[in-house]
Amino acid sequence: QDMWTEQVCKNIVRCSKVGTGLSTFTAAGAVRRALSASGFDVVKCQGFSGKREMLRATLSSPVPPTKKLPFYAIPNSETLPESVAIIGAGLAGCSMAYVCSKRGMRVSIFDPNGCAQAASGNPAGVAGPALSASTDAFAQYYFQAWQSLKQFALATPEHDHRSWFQLVESCHYLNDDRSLKRGKDLCRDHAQLDAWAELQEQKLLIKDVPLVNPGQLCQFYLQQSGLLVEKNEIDQLHYKNGQWSLSSAAGAIESSFDAVVIANAQSALHFEQSSWIETQEVRGQLAIYDSAINKSKQIQQAEYYLTPFWQGRQVLGATYHRDDSCSDVRQSDHELLEKEGSQLFEIDCTAQRMQGRVGFRCCGPDRMPVVGPLVDSEDFLQRYADLQHGRDCSQLEAPAYLPHCYISSGHGSRGISGSYLAAQLIADQMFGYPAPVSLSTWHAVAPQRFLLRRLRRGTAK
Repeated sequence: QDMWTEQVCKNIVRCSKVGTGLSTFTAAGAVRRALSASGFDVVKCQGFSGKREMLRATLSSPVPPTKKLPFYAIPNSETLPESVAIIGAGLAGCSMAYVCSKRGMRVSIFDPNGCAQAASGNPAGVAGPALSASTDAFAQYYFQAWQSLKQFALATPEHDHRSWFQLVESCHYLNDDRSLKRGKDLCRDHAQLDAWAELQEQKLLIKDVPLVNPGQLCQFYLQQSGLLVEKNEIDQLHYKNGQWSLSSAAGAIESSFDAVVIANAQSALHFEQSSWIETQEVRGQLAIYDSAINKSKQIQQAEYYLTPFWQGRQVLGATYHRDDSCSDVRQSDHELLEKEGSQLFEIDCTAQRMQGRVGFRCCGPDRMPVVGPLVDSEDFLQRYADLQHGRDCSQLEAPAYLPHCYISSGHGSRGISGSYLAAQLIADQMFGYPAPVSLSTWHAVAPQRFLLRRLRRGTAK
């Protein structure tokens, strides 16, 4: 009965409507009272499987509409999409294609370069949680993303996932007082709920962290969906008569679609529908070795990370440079990586053959991804214009959304796990299901947050 807290009951009501029913093995009086106080008609009935009694409940009281934050209201669509066009075939686009295909949609995916040719083509990546003792949206989102991807991988038959996935232990070096305090706080705050992190001197150990080949994961998503990437560079999206049509420099795409998902990283800003999103590219360079430079079986992390030797290579990375569009592998970055790696991880690069790879992460200014339905930006700025004067807009109506037009972008260096959770969130919004994340997390990833900031700062045009 301990799980039936007041907050749990409130969340159940939030995801329900009049007539929603529930049942629970628990028949304790405290649970009956909590459900009754939340608006449910509760009856005690005969249990099963050796349990004498259980509870059944039906929501009888209307759920009051939430007017405090109308600009985050989820759109209600009268029609469910049967087909979707996905722009971009990296982790964001391929995970979206997989989730949509599993829900029975007709999916087409477009990328001029094919599958996982940009940052998603890195040879190895880490999909662990965010190291934060707080319960802010950043920590919540990436903890849930880590768990979701891990469950997805473990549910995959072993002969299918061994090529792209391996669970290993991650070791985070806490090299200064600030990081050490954060590690201690994290272990203290999570120990009572789920001891997923262990502190050993100045090391934070996390079990069951996915080590992933991102390109192979993208291929797996598409293979499981029976899809091939259409190598068209989509440059415009048009909505007419209830359908989305796509055009490229070579001409219009013949098919039309009920829904469209923009998942092509920084190139999303080229579309009129998403041109107001605030993301930027961050250059990252990896050093890739074809023999072991460190014998550890763990993922080692500090300011940089070092994977174990896996799939015939070991990866040291990654640099992080804003406002740097150079796509060439730079010797100076290699020297920086090897210098830092030698100090952090005791690597030995002597006489080791090494190659480099440059990728560009698409990052938001607040470290959160950009996920969900896209609003009509002009209507939004007009509708909530009084925000810049400090006026209360809580009684205004929900924003106008573009019909079944979504975005999955800004995943930065956490795209392996973050994009899979984003795909689930968008698919649930498409079909009118309750969001798989908390309200505060949805507010933190919602695309319209950028327009709200402009209004509140008085910079909207």
